[in-house]
Amino acid sequence: MTVGRGRGLLSVAKLASLAVCFLFFAGRTLVAAEEGFEQLFNGRDLDGWVIESHADSEIHPDGRPVWSVKEGEIDCDGLGFGFLRYAREPFADVTLRIEFQLGKTSDGEPCNAGIGLRTGVFDRRRSRATRPSIRGYELQLLDDAGSPPSIHSSGSLYRYVAPLENAIRPAGEWNDLEIELVGPRIRVVMNGRSIQDVDQETIPQIRTKPLSGFFSLQNHGGPARFRNIRVRREPAAAVGEASLDARASLDAQASMVASRDPAIGIRGLLRYALEAAGRGWDPAAIEASLELARSMQVVGAEEADRGNFRWRLGDSDVTDANACEFAGQLLALLRLEDDGRLVPRSGGRRLSPRGRELVDAMARDALAAIRRRRVEPGYTNIFLTHTWNLLALGDLAGPDAIAEGEAAWREWRAFTETHGVTEFVAPTYLGVDLDALALIADQAPSWETRAEAEASLGYFWRSAACHWLPVAQRLTGPHARDYDWLFGRGYADEHLVEAGWLTVPARPEGAGWLPGAPRDGLHHFRTACRWEPPGSLLEDVVAMVPRTIVERTGERPWQRITDWVGKTSSIGIAGEGRGAEDKTLLVNLPPMNWTGGAGGEPWRGANVTFVFDGRGDPYGTVHEASAEAPQAKPSHLRPYLVSSQQGARVTALWLLDPRRAPFRVDPKSLSCLAAHLLLPGACEVWNVDERLAPGAMLAPDAVLFLRGAGTVLGLRFLAPVDADLRATGVELVADGGRQPVQRLTATFAEGVPARGALLGLDLELREGCDDEAFARFRREFAAREVGLEREGTRARVTGSLPLELDLGSGDARPRRLRFEPLLPAGDLLLLDGVEIGREALEPEEPR
Repeated sequence: MTVGRGRGLLSVAKLASLAVCFLFFAGRTLVAAEEGFEQLFNGRDLDGWVIESHADSEIHPDGRPVWSVKEGEIDCDGLGFGFLRYAREPFADVTLRIEFQLGKTSDGEPCNAGIGLRTGVFDRRRSRATRPSIRGYELQLLDDAGSPPSIHSSGSLYRYVAPLENAIRPAGEWNDLEIELVGPRIRVVMNGRSIQDVDQETIPQIRTKPLSGFFSLQNHGGPARFRNIRVRREPAAAVGEASLDARASLDAQASMVASRDPAIGIRGLLRYALEAAGRGWDPAAIEASLELARSMQVVGAEEADRGNFRWRLGDSDVTDANACEFAGQLLALLRLEDDGRLVPRSGGRRLSPRGRELVDAMARDALAAIRRRRVEPGYTNIFLTHTWNLLALGDLAGPDAIAEGEAAWREWRAFTETHGVTEFVAPTYLGVDLDALALIADQAPSWETRAEAEASLGYFWRSAACHWLPVAQRLTGPHARDYDWLFGRGYADEHLVEAGWLTVPARPEGAGWLPGAPRDGLHHFRTACRWEPPGSLLEDVVAMVPRTIVERTGERPWQRITDWVGKTSSIGIAGEGRGAEDKTLLVNLPPMNWTGGAGGEPWRGANVTFVFDGRGDPYGTVHEASAEAPQAKPSHLRPYLVSSQQGARVTALWLLDPRRAPFRVDPKSLSCLAAHLLLPGACEVWNVDERLAPGAMLAPDAVLFLRGAGTVLGLRFLAPVDADLRATGVELVADGGRQPVQRLTATFAEGVPARGALLGLDLELREGCDDEAFARFRREFAAREVGLEREGTRARVTGSLPLELDLGSGDARPRRLRFEPLLPAGDLLLLDGVEIGREALEPEEPR
């Protein structure tokens, strides 16, 4: 039976079928409306959505678009790599529901798609850094039904969290997906089965992922279809994004601010303000912290320090000229957060009008102080922070200030291309460097500067990968400006955790917190500074075992560091020490009781390092402030150093004579003169014949062996013949108390020294030593004829690596005469003799 006559007549059966379909879709729309869901896709076109892809991933060669609307569905006709982003608004606390279907690929490979969550804008010029799986999350959609769950399988938070189960249906079948995002909680239900229930703040690698952002659909070369895309805004969004723990922390910090404790620091105040603003917290409490911060700023028109800040509330004046740099960095982020530009989020100010007025006033005055300063580009962490401040706050002073920032950036790039990074492998300041570079890469006004900053991040991470020892989970090689003498950890841990390299808890920095504030409360600051290196970078580099690294740290031939990294140990030496906090020699040994391996529990023992001491503080545990260094830090003496390294063997000489002007040490300021080789407490110390006990007294030219799990460090003290520079003896001391550490101490003077010190070490590291190999190595190493000869002012090591030093005399400076290796001109970073640094500084070509 038919209804009507002529063309287009419908059978009753077809009419009934259409009526059922209409009622079905209408019913779903009514249900969605009742549940409070809003449709993001109108079923007709891509209104509200934007295509973001590589240039070759938007249109097929025959003219077919990759993204289109067909039969009321979004159709992805896969090609290359790209995204379809809902651009009308970002979301924080919502539930997303979506239906999707994966198709079959022409090449037989599994169809690969995804859902971008809390992401930003994809930029093909910064392809890797801006894709959802890096910037936010990608919920992986893959035609792998029945495969075991993994961090790459369907339903994973790609690269981070495996699903509880793989619930996807085979290609050609439709799937239902519900994603709930409320604060740090992520819940995912696929086809009625719970596959993710994650609190990101409990997972170190993702704890600083954004708490708001855009949704997107991913094209990764396979056909896929999407329909019925809708969201419901969850109530938590109306009361701020803070979890209960975060709220309690913010409340507690507000009380600290109200206490006006003299120990409150400017960084702590502004950090609290940024975190509270990022969480959508109490604007009045933020305003109170900003009022107190403003009271710490010098505003007198005639003041030399005008615009700078007192480091602590109780200080009477400016004690650290860098205060304006650290404060400026945070003030710039507060302005970006208040404008909604730090991470994508729904509109609305986070500061009260008075709060924003205070931020702008402090930023304007701080910028004036910043512009008056001259910072040298070799002062890496401060120079990069200085550059960020000029670029980020420059709009307050007009084009000239931004131009100064661009000029500063070009100066640092040119300096680094010829000098390398002069604050080399610094466990604290590497983190500050990475912060500033990530901010510049994301927020600099100039695209060229952003691209160059991202390339520079690649260089820093490539260097870190070269010096990474996975079984110890720490950076190897000599460390500039290392305040942790025993373990070599610092603020860079925050970045290493986010990169997934470090799985033990990060060691928070000591400065910059409100008194008693929890040290894990930098979510929004860390989100702003987050930049993850490619996972393949670490895998490719650490697979090279053993490996030898030579890295430039200045323009002079000896200004380099060398490092040999094995399976379970490392040894490295600097060409010179730049300051009293430098670890110029660094050896990592597994403790004797360690039984782990690659992928197992990292060993936690102290490192082996060498320090000159003039105040009876061998372990650097006494932190004192001074007029020159107002922040309390450990401090040792800075000797003159000449060194050579060849593979796992190192030969070095250290010279320190407080009687001579070039060393810039007042003998009367010293209470002793000693050199300490700091050793892990869980390693054994031997001579050729037997294990030594603490208290053993040894000759100034002793030959010893430090034994760890399967690894041995042979060490020979090299002492001059003349008594004026020769140690009186060497002692094995175990006085670390609760610290798992011991030391070999060469004493030159007790009390105010009336003499100098010259000491050499000949070292060799050997892995894979069982008891028999250990005994054989002891005999072999001890039999070598290695000595230290003096001829006039010249000191030369014989029987080992080439090494010669002119000691000089009077006001003449010492001079390095022979050492190796010499870094070829133009090279920055050599890995097993291959230059890998210079190419890393070149920006990626847009695709």
